[in-house]
Amino acid sequence: MGALKAKKTTKYKRSSRRLDHEDQCYCPKLVSLPRDMLMEILARVASASFTDLFNAKISCKEFLELAEEEDSIFQHVSLEKFSVFPWNISGEASSFLKRCKDCGNPESPLYRQGMISYFSYRMTEVGFEYLKKSAEKEHVEATYVNGIILLCSGDHDQSKQQQAGIKILSSLKAKSGRSRMKECRDKVRTMLWRSMWWFKNNSFGKQQVLSCSRKEPCKLQIKRNGWLSIDELVDEYDDILCETCRSNREVTWFYYMQHAWNWRLF
Repeated sequence: MGALKAKKTTKYKRSSRRLDHEDQCYCPKLVSLPRDMLMEILARVASASFTDLFNAKISCKEFLELAEEEDSIFQHVSLEKFSVFPWNISGEASSFLKRCKDCGNPESPLYRQGMISYFSYRMTEVGFEYLKKSAEKEHVEATYVNGIILLCSGDHDQSKQQQAGIKILSSLKAKSGRSRMKECRDKVRTMLWRSMWWFKNNSFGKQQVLSCSRKEPCKLQIKRNGWLSIDELVDEYDDILCETCRSNREVTWFYYMQHAWNWRLF
């Protein structure tokens, strides 16, 4: 029995050594791909998750080299896993975030700083400028929040700011689709709740209800949309609502989402 156990152990160790050797070697199929394509693959992985990027780096020599050398990878890295506030991160993480910033990552510091400035420190003008610049770099969540802020601005119904907000959200929804919009709302909710803990009563603006743009008002708009706590409900009637009423549903969701956070705190 002892000899049998020893043989099994030896076989396992040999297999482990062989796997380690393979890990250190390049992958022939990947090497055969053009460098630009490898960069595109890695950029997509980085934009989805920093953890996935790390796993890709340790799985393949080519990915490791690209991830360390190419600034474009740092432009796309998702920073969702990193703390919003600088005093909660290590020196290594701080160095990584600095490189993301230097490489033009729209999430660092533009989007993150914009959310903190606008919703935590109440520096609305500064925060909005950060968010606007991040949106110009096609950062989806910054574009969404930028549109919401414009929709809740203006002194009267259908102001220029509100019209701009409607166009931004309509364009974003047309490009993104329902699944991407749900992901966008999830990320905005997470970032906002991580920012708002600093000031418990910092509820954003008030719920705006804009006039329907059709001669015969959308029926769902008359009902004021109700409680939109489930993301799928926000997009449920997109096919029959006008742009204004669809934007109203986004504002309703954003408004109640903030109040849900405030109620949790008390």
